[in-house]
Amino acid sequence: MNRDGLTVLVIGSGGREDAVCWKLSQSSLLRKLFCAPGNAGTARWATNVAIKAINIQDLVTWAIANGVNFVVVTPDDPLALGLVNAFNEVGIMAFGPTLAAAQIEASKAYAAEVEQRYRIPMPHTVSFNDFPKALRYLDFLAQIGVERCVVKASGLALGKGAYPCPSLGDARLVLYRVMIDKVNGAAGDTVVIQEYLDGAELSAHAFCDGETAVMMPWSRDYKRITDEGGDMTGGMGCDTYSDHITPQLAATIESQIAKRLLQALQAEERPFKGVLYPGLMLTEQGPKVIEFNCRFGDPETQVILPRLESDLLEVMFACVNGSLRNQEVRWNGKQVVAVVLASAGYPASRQIDVPIYGVNEAEALEGVTIFHAGTKRDHSGQLLTNGGRVLNVTAEGDDLAQATERAYGAVDYISFEGMQYREKIGSRSF
Repeated sequence: MNRDGLTVLVIGSGGREDAVCWKLSQSSLLRKLFCAPGNAGTARWATNVAIKAINIQDLVTWAIANGVNFVVVTPDDPLALGLVNAFNEVGIMAFGPTLAAAQIEASKAYAAEVEQRYRIPMPHTVSFNDFPKALRYLDFLAQIGVERCVVKASGLALGKGAYPCPSLGDARLVLYRVMIDKVNGAAGDTVVIQEYLDGAELSAHAFCDGETAVMMPWSRDYKRITDEGGDMTGGMGCDTYSDHITPQLAATIESQIAKRLLQALQAEERPFKGVLYPGLMLTEQGPKVIEFNCRFGDPETQVILPRLESDLLEVMFACVNGSLRNQEVRWNGKQVVAVVLASAGYPASRQIDVPIYGVNEAEALEGVTIFHAGTKRDHSGQLLTNGGRVLNVTAEGDDLAQATERAYGAVDYISFEGMQYREKIGSRSF
């Protein structure tokens, strides 16, 4: 490690990246911090760089010219495009999986093959790249008495490629939209049809160095646009509620899912370094993997990192150089809630350049941190909307009820035209 500290470049522009920059800015190992392309929030902790996360060569060229010696790649698209490989090829350390390891998220069809091959608990899954064959499989399900399923675009779809279908008629319509109408673009060239699982959903995260996995606090994501349901989104809120996670269940998730996948990818000659994030369903038969993700979740990161007491950059460095087993990773006992404020029309559309008010007042409240997602500033410094998900109002407390009360107390200070959010995140969801 450079004795003068690390010059770090974070890749991405959402609420997750704002939280990562916030935590990295506290590191004793840090010399300089940059974020590409960043947002109005990351500019508080880092110097923003106007290069898109998928512009691989431009990012590498800029990093070399500016003395970057450590890169944190957090979004799924650049990971699937091989950005970590590109930095490694020029001698720059990068936190995140290689292109080959990132296929565990980039291809749900490949993930299903690995899960089946290495006996990782999962719903029954079949992959199709032929529309008529997929329809015939639905006919088969009907014949054996199956009434519902989940249809997923196999590729990356901004968190919006999974469609729980309460009936096989719904599944037929979804297959047409995904495979023929291409509502998820090329991500829907191949689809997977999965068994519909009942149970509680759980987001599990682990730091990984290829061989060792260190579990992070559990979290729970709220995907639907409203409390009553509606369209799937990238996430409308999150909390760290984990009272239903027993020590035995935690040990099962760690050994049969996180560590088993690391062993599987080692055997596949795709060692995984970075953050592994399996989305789980806690069924009566035990935890099962709904999907694997190869990076921090969003908005899960916004509730996990406030609990981290260790130096994040030190932990990431240990993941990259394979020394995680020797790294102490400490967490506090707080509970954290994040409420996402979204622009009008989200998730189908978004409104930009809408003035935002009250953020400074909200963030002055005890226990509250505002992480920016889709924001920017105009020439006068006015904060404006710049995306579908705009702000993450995050609050910590001694328990979930206190964290929830603080988060919604902060929400009341913030306003922008068309602002929408869920009213039952955290303790209110009970």
